[in-house]
Amino acid sequence: MADQAVNVRLDALTSWHADWAGLRVAVLGLSVTGFSVADTLTELGAEVLVLTESASEEYRRLVPVIGAGLHIGPLDPVPEVLTDFAPRSSWPRRASLRVIR
Repeated sequence: MADQAVNVRLDALTSWHADWAGLRVAVLGLSVTGFSVADTLTELGAEVLVLTESASEEYRRLVPVIGAGLHIGPLDPVPEVLTDFAPRSSWPRRASLRVIR
């Protein structure tokens, strides 16, 4: 039953008007698009962690200002900071990763 509730919530994340509040979202990459995604999701109330292997000084400075977390370093193997950022224990593990393209 919990799986169904999680999937319903995730399936509803289709627009700016959806309820993003409280979700933990990892953003991979920090250039124009990555920063834009992080900024928008933070503004919508999501808890955002940006992971990137490199970033310009401007983006390094701005990410904490918008309220997102930032990890700069190798992404292989999976950084511990991402593992620690996993969704809260009330969410089933198999529903915890959703790739949006």
